[in-house]
Amino acid sequence: MVAGWKKIAWARTEEPIDGQIYVMNVDGSEERLLASDPADDESPSWSPDGRKIAFHSDRDGDDEIYVMNADGSDIRQLTRNTANDEDPAWSPDGASIAFTRITGDCLDTCNAEIFVMDASGSNERRLTRSPAYDAAPDWSPNGKRIAFNSDRGDNTEIYVMNTDGSAIKRLTRNIEGVLGDTAPSWSPDGRRIVFQSDHAGDDLEIDVVNADGSGTRPLTRTRNQADECCPDW
Repeated sequence: MVAGWKKIAWARTEEPIDGQIYVMNVDGSEERLLASDPADDESPSWSPDGRKIAFHSDRDGDDEIYVMNADGSDIRQLTRNTANDEDPAWSPDGASIAFTRITGDCLDTCNAEIFVMDASGSNERRLTRSPAYDAAPDWSPNGKRIAFNSDRGDNTEIYVMNTDGSAIKRLTRNIEGVLGDTAPSWSPDGRRIVFQSDHAGDDLEIDVVNADGSGTRPLTRTRNQADECCPDW
């Protein structure tokens, strides 16, 4: 949602059309297509001032990070490489964008790392260096830490690190063989992180953990074979 909190952005996929970015008012009115392209446009992310939207798209052959004005004008490509760049996330001050870079075809195995760059696309820096799959970055409200999910342990878990990639800390721990915890999202006060989890060994549920790794607890337990996913605080 955008600051001022009058608009919501989302991606719609309707076969045979790939993902397209839309916005609407918070009451569901005035739905409008922003980025019309035969490519797959996904993962819209508002800048803190509500003036721009970052997203990823495969319009150049593989997924890259793009940015556009909130009205869909002035679409600019920020990353250019042969990997797949996804999941853009703005820093609270609007100066930087974190994202996931995926290498490999992921049919057998692939690697993903967390990168950050200036909002202009310059000064790209790699934050994680692991043979694992590190993805889904989310900035803390004070801009000092980034949460992400990684399978560098026995399972996929929630981790946090400083914004320069240092002091990586594992927050959640699941039994071996369970898919694990993904899609972290910070609380506005920076004290907790909500995420999706299948540690119950059944369907996806929503859990929350304190930012220091203590106090993990479930928020949903549907027990109705539904998947609860993609939390955003």
